[in-house]
Amino acid sequence: QMLTTKPKTVGEMSGMKKSWKNIAEKRKEVQKIIRRVFELSVLLRQKAGVSMDLSTLKPRWETFITAMGGFKNAMADQKDALKGNIEKRIREEQHGLDIFAKRWTKNKPSSDNKEMTTSMANRILEEMADWNQEFEERRASINELKSDIEAFDMNMPDFSAMDHIEKEISEQQQAWGLYSDYVEDLEKMTTEAWVAFRARIFAFDDFCVNWAKKLEDVSKEDVVGKHISNELRRNNV
Repeated sequence: QMLTTKPKTVGEMSGMKKSWKNIAEKRKEVQKIIRRVFELSVLLRQKAGVSMDLSTLKPRWETFITAMGGFKNAMADQKDALKGNIEKRIREEQHGLDIFAKRWTKNKPSSDNKEMTTSMANRILEEMADWNQEFEERRASINELKSDIEAFDMNMPDFSAMDHIEKEISEQQQAWGLYSDYVEDLEKMTTEAWVAFRARIFAFDDFCVNWAKKLEDVSKEDVVGKHISNELRRNNV
């Protein structure tokens, strides 16, 4: 049945090629067995007068050999069709990546925000999660396409924009991940009951000092670091 089925995807073609190769490798061995069966049939007829009905064996084997050759030709034709599909996917992915890059460049968090409010910071934190999820989905799709391109020995198109965007998103994720940690630590402090909090006023001072130390390794031009520093100064007044 495999020899009469056309693969519809690169994955199916790859699997069928492996199966065809396995069958082809066993072909000579099966031929020897069939030849031996015919020899034994002749021997049985000569020595014991017993005749084996092998009338369908040879035609079935010839049909199989024909199907093997036909499958190989069909695979070649289907490979051309799948190549056309891959070329279409390349155009679509490059177009999608170009649009994503332009959107990112236009809408990515800016370092020009001189007065970053907490609500703005929280909104950007949520937006960065969305940006990262969309980027990971696009990268997975392009990586799958790359695998198909390599499987067909096609020229690899330029997806270098992915590396640039990944670097920028990673830097932003790292920066806003710092803010996420800050908010989490701050919430632990602010959710304390006031009576308990008064008893732990020194703990809040330690919180401010610890975060001030963490920011020492952050660039002074980093908008996230600036915002956290401003909040620490306001909260520590």
